[in-house]
Amino acid sequence: MMEIPSLVLADGGRADAELLAVGCFQGAAPEVEALPEEVRRAALGIAARPGWKGREEQVGQADAGTPGQVVALYGLGAAGELSFAKLARWLGRVAEDARTGGVRRLGVVLPRHAETTGAAAPRICRALALCGYRFERYRSEPDNGRLEAVVLVPPAGAEADYRAGLDTAARVASAVAYARDLANTPGNEATPAWIEARARELAASHGLALTVLDAAELARRGMGGLLAVGGGSEHPPRLLRLSLGTLGAPAESGGGRGGGRSPRPAAEFRWLPHRPSPGGNSTSAQRTTRGSRISAVRWMRTCGCSSRV
Repeated sequence: MMEIPSLVLADGGRADAELLAVGCFQGAAPEVEALPEEVRRAALGIAARPGWKGREEQVGQADAGTPGQVVALYGLGAAGELSFAKLARWLGRVAEDARTGGVRRLGVVLPRHAETTGAAAPRICRALALCGYRFERYRSEPDNGRLEAVVLVPPAGAEADYRAGLDTAARVASAVAYARDLANTPGNEATPAWIEARARELAASHGLALTVLDAAELARRGMGGLLAVGGGSEHPPRLLRLSLGTLGAPAESGGGRGGGRSPRPAAEFRWLPHRPSPGGNSTSAQRTTRGSRISAVRWMRTCGCSSRV
């Protein structure tokens, strides 16, 4: 499965990276006070060039003075118009520039803004941890290798916010990348048996209980819909349930609103029928594979978890 890049904070503003991307607002000087002198000179030199405005999509580069390091100044547009969606797109663009340039270690310098400080820090950590995701299992020659690390220089005064969010961001990003890998795996490989094998691995590595309903058990329970869809495939359908917790005790609900434990006992997380919602989105995780369907338990909405990946 895909390995996400490691995410670390720069030590004293010194980012050990081949490409150092500095975000800069339109009409403002780059916030580089915490960076080494040679990096500051390079960033300020780019900002002083004729035509530099800091508009969105604008970018300039210069050697940092340190062998093998390049400083890139990226325009973020007007500070008053910055949203997290715009910031996430910029981070994705920076990661893509690094990847296409064969960069292994990317440095990111964030300007101070409401979307880069306080409660925004965990969101940015997650976005950075996932910025290098690419599904390349079947590529004979992956493009220019893989981004291995992202070194983050937080806005001045926000270091504690980012340090507190690093570990959780890495765990969440790893889980999201795993889910993306499962979803991106083509159906001729991701058969019901293959999905079950991945579920068994997940159960063994995280101490989860796994229940598997095979075709015979589906028939006994009257789940004719699954059997009818899977009947046209050489791979018999099955229904899987991964659970954490014991009957009568609160069940863990990682990823819920606020995280922590769900007040509902595990006994209440029972098998529910799958009902697709309008537009194709559903709180049941579902997968159609060569005529067979695997539906997960539809309890995520009940315990306040998000199914969005």
